[in-house]
Amino acid sequence: GAVLRSAVLASQSELYRGMAKVTNCGGAGQCLSCQVEVLEGMENLSPFTDAEKR
Repeated sequence: GAVLRSAVLASQSELYRGMAKVTNCGGAGQCLSCQVEVLEGMENLSPFTDAEKR
């Protein structure tokens, strides 16, 4: 298991599009510009952080 944000950055893929490049929170879980929808494998995820719950 890897942190999704770290895996995307390591693959040199674009993490943000458009204005999200300048308005994102840098992975602090505050702006939702990098949110994903998990369709399967929920058992492999860590619990939500307090920031993610908000």
